[in-house]
Amino acid sequence: MKNLKNYFILALIAFTLSAVFIACSSENEQLQEPKSSSKVNSTKKLAQTKNIAQTICDITGTTVVSVGNAVVTAGSSATYSYTNNTGTATNIVWTISPNPAGSATITANGSTVTVTYLANFISGTLSAAGSGGTAQTCNTILNIATPSGGSSGDCACPNPVIRCTLAVSGGHPYWRFELDNLQSGDTFVWSHNHAPIFGSLTNNSYVIANPEGPLNSGFTLYCEVTRRCTNGTIKKRKAFYTNYYGGTTTSGTQGFINLGGSCDLLD
Repeated sequence: MKNLKNYFILALIAFTLSAVFIACSSENEQLQEPKSSSKVNSTKKLAQTKNIAQTICDITGTTVVSVGNAVVTAGSSATYSYTNNTGTATNIVWTISPNPAGSATITANGSTVTVTYLANFISGTLSAAGSGGTAQTCNTILNIATPSGGSSGDCACPNPVIRCTLAVSGGHPYWRFELDNLQSGDTFVWSHNHAPIFGSLTNNSYVIANPEGPLNSGFTLYCEVTRRCTNGTIKKRKAFYTNYYGGTTTSGTQGFINLGGSCDLLD
């Protein structure tokens, strides 16, 4: 009887120890589960951060001398492209910020853009913001400068074109002429031979004339354009238009008069 009692006591102790062990194991698993979940979340965040860090976009072109830097000549133009290592962006916004303001213009066509640098351009930035498509959103900026900050930059000669846009005859002989192919900062003065001009002769991009020359000599309009380069050089060119009353805008001649400067067109 005594042995049976001892047996029950031992069995009770064993059962109690088993219950305590199972409870502790369950508690440890519950305590370890948040750690495992936290570790997974940290891994995901690390992977996402890694993907973001690997998104690289850039502006490339023939005038780019290093990543993010380009050197150009005032009075020229250049074409640039937007690249993104994560895919193809379907929406790209190009922005030019020139110094001085208005000294550069852009013509965008999707992932490419053509920048026209005027004669007075010194420096500036070209930015591209790409998004959509298969690419991650990414913005980039290209710093643009002229040699020595523009102090030694030359510029192209003016190339003005006098265009007749309205030719009439008879009782209402008023003709209209426009001056094309100008750059920002150009100044110009009109003059004439047998064709009095209405209005100001200075810096008007179009004029109204009343030709009165004899039929055999016709009339001529002149326009002298002056351009100041960033290095201080002044370049001039004088265009002319002669018409012998053909009654149409296509009749007549157009060319340049040599002024004895670097922009003369010598045969």
